Amino acid sequence: AAAQAAAASGGRESSRRAPAAGSLFGGALAPAQLEFRRSSAWKTLGLDVRDVDAYKKLVEASSAGRNRRRRPTSAPPDSARKQKKRDDDDDTAVVDDDTAGGAPKPAAAKGRGKPKKPVTQYRMKAPPDAEVARTAVRRTSLDSFVDDSIENLRRSTAQAEGDVAPPPTAAPVRTALTPSQRRELALEVRAANASVHAPVDVAQEADLERQIAEMEIVAKDLESRRAELKSPVAPALSDLVEAGPSAAEIEAMEAELTRPISAAQADAIERAHAPGPPSEVIASGTFTGQGALEMTRKDVATMATGEWLNDEMVNFTIGTMADREMARCGGAQPRVHFFNTFFVGKLTDGGDGYNYGAVRRWTTKKKLGYDVLECDKVIIPVHQGIHWVLAVVDLRTTCVRFYDSLLGDDKGLVEDLLRWVRDEWKNKKDADVDTDGWSVEIPKDIPRQMNGCDCGVFMLKYADYIATGCPLTFHQRDMEYFRRRIVADAMEKGN
Repeated sequence: AAAQAAAASGGRESSRRAPAAGSLFGGALAPAQLEFRRSSAWKTLGLDVRDVDAYKKLVEASSAGRNRRRRPTSAPPDSARKQKKRDDDDDTAVVDDDTAGGAPKPAAAKGRGKPKKPVTQYRMKAPPDAEVARTAVRRTSLDSFVDDSIENLRRSTAQAEGDVAPPPTAAPVRTALTPSQRRELALEVRAANASVHAPVDVAQEADLERQIAEMEIVAKDLESRRAELKSPVAPALSDLVEAGPSAAEIEAMEAELTRPISAAQADAIERAHAPGPPSEVIASGTFTGQGALEMTRKDVATMATGEWLNDEMVNFTIGTMADREMARCGGAQPRVHFFNTFFVGKLTDGGDGYNYGAVRRWTTKKKLGYDVLECDKVIIPVHQGIHWVLAVVDLRTTCVRFYDSLLGDDKGLVEDLLRWVRDEWKNKKDADVDTDGWSVEIPKDIPRQMNGCDCGVFMLKYADYIATGCPLTFHQRDMEYFRRRIVADAMEKGN
């Protein structure tokens, strides 16, 4: 069925350009399609699941193979065909069963011996019409699955590109991907498109597209702020000053966060990236609220352009931020507490997806040397499989904020963090805190990544700027500098 459908639409589909990677799914996949996508069949055949043309070839090849192996049930047996050949060689007449009248008359025998016994030749039945043939062929579960999958993909692709109108009848119910699965799929596509091994011209074109998209975002934000300032209900200047740092303070913080890399720091970066054993420890130290940490050459290698950060590199960087925060506060009670990347995994490891007991001792005053509940903010890096995001619990303004450089969300994590606040107050202060009145914010006017590899750097810079009190004023073009800055700070603090 899939092969006939493909042949019927061959003219229209052959002239259409191949769809972009990742555009075939439409934001949702059936569970069976997901399972087939993850199966070893794609790896064995070397096909790309995002390429519908390759998928069609797979189905057509499978159908052709089955047709070649299928033998008509009305074909004459082998013994009859062999006997007919011998009879033709001996010039012996053959009689059809359908011939009317009398016994067969064999031809005159030639040579020695008697004429051989006539052999009945079986006449093959006429082939059934196409509709009957389709219903007569036994379909296996694999046939049905492959045919249905290719038909669904072809129809959804055509609808997405506007080639055909959606069917008037209701479409079958399809199970949508979870937010985590959607983000993983989107990142796979973006990471493939942003490969560092792409040709130079492709890379330059992609970089220009990213710059254009970033400028459009900045222009949109400026227009929004301009409209707010022109609005008659705009807040008074005194309210703006009280709500945040002044322009001079912001400029000073930005200068500190983006200070140039010195010659000594550049040498340290080169030493960190120099060849050597991957397990060689090149920096170590004890950090505020983090304990003893080490950084190896393998960890530093994740800071190279186009690489994804690992947990060890993130935790070492978090340690340097925690030390800077303690220094800003005079070494007593910090305004910001940093958890490491393993906190959320421990907190959500229980049977019902939540286990406060696993992290209860992480925040004792004896362990940290200060009171977490006296901090203004708690910063939490979160690793979502192949994507880094940041969560911030603002204890002063009773708010939980979620920062994602792809503008996603995670309401389940927000609920777990609100529950953690209640349990933490009950355990440490023996007080009941009602978090129903807390607000939840998922900012959208934040710096956004324009590729599939810088989410970890964005997450760390969210944390760094928020802990410093500086507005998020960095951009995608700053990521290369930040990768080097992070390594320089780690080498400086870890030696």
